[in-house]
Amino acid sequence: MPRATDGKASKPTVSVVIPAYNAAPFIERAIRSALDQTHQVAEIIVIDDASTDSTADVVTQLSAADDRVKLLKFAANSGPSKARN
Repeated sequence: MPRATDGKASKPTVSVVIPAYNAAPFIERAIRSALDQTHQVAEIIVIDDASTDSTADVVTQLSAADDRVKLLKFAANSGPSKARN
């Protein structure tokens, strides 16, 4: 963790990765929870694993309001391991 020159430690920034498949009912709550954490969030990357519901639409709306929210969308479902990696 970098140290500030005034002797105070700075808060670390984090990137949050959220793999999602048909998560429309839950994804907004997950993103808002990540944004509300005590660490400064640099970015939230949601990987939509070819959902058949409105997961991508929900994330797109949230990213329009907060540029830290980013959406990556798979064309074919590949499972949670590939989405996390």
